[in-house]
Amino acid sequence: MPEVVEFHQSRLHDFVSRLYRYSGLAAASIVGLSAGALFLREYEQARIIILMWLICAPSAAILIALWLMLFNTGKSELPSLRIMLDEGGIHVNRFCKVESIPWESFSNYTVSPHPFKAVSLKAKDGKRMEIDYYSFSKDQWSQIFAILRSKGER
Repeated sequence: MPEVVEFHQSRLHDFVSRLYRYSGLAAASIVGLSAGALFLREYEQARIIILMWLICAPSAAILIALWLMLFNTGKSELPSLRIMLDEGGIHVNRFCKVESIPWESFSNYTVSPHPFKAVSLKAKDGKRMEIDYYSFSKDQWSQIFAILRSKGER
């Protein structure tokens, strides 16, 4: 492995990942609200609340993602997500907060099978880091997985 391999999340992948995740949360909330509305006497009021969620939740997700895509630029840009693999281990940088797993502690990784796919990086001591699968391209994940397979007990 070269000394340092870095993978940066593109603006498009950041947008798609956020939109996908927040839309899923909004859908789950709407289902929960709809189920709760069955038990409310004021069904009309419940329908108004559900309609507000249908409009506001996806709109908020889109606005946040667009704001980051358009205005998180220049000298003050915060890297939204970056994975760095070096001789010391795995380092995940989310908006300047870095989490690390040293190679000697790295156990394996898994990719969740459900629709909101996530990659879970696991350490032998039980520590884990979750990363949205849609945060990086398929080619980037292929390269990352190849390095992780060479380092882990998979």
